[in-house]
Amino acid sequence: MGIDEVNDGLIDVGWRPGATLLPPEPPPHMHIDVHVLTPADVLGPKVAAHTLRSLMPIFERFRVATQEELDPETYADRLLADLAASGSVLGWPPLVSAWARR
Repeated sequence: MGIDEVNDGLIDVGWRPGATLLPPEPPPHMHIDVHVLTPADVLGPKVAAHTLRSLMPIFERFRVATQEELDPETYADRLLADLAASGSVLGWPPLVSAWARR
């Protein structure tokens, strides 16, 4: 889908939001957020496990991995334990948002 096509009333801006939003007056306010998982984060690993669980049919269909190999039911606990054991942090992909007026 191109960035100018409309889907269910929403414009797909893809990775080029400026191409869709600019040049409105006033210029849009753009913002980026990144969730960082730490050893103290109990919610992030659960979200990661739910994401893994929802992707399992695709992984299995394309033979990327099996349920037994990834074990999504224990993934949150294993991820949290790995973060704690290594003293690491893990960043999610960034979420870009924009606000503009017509």
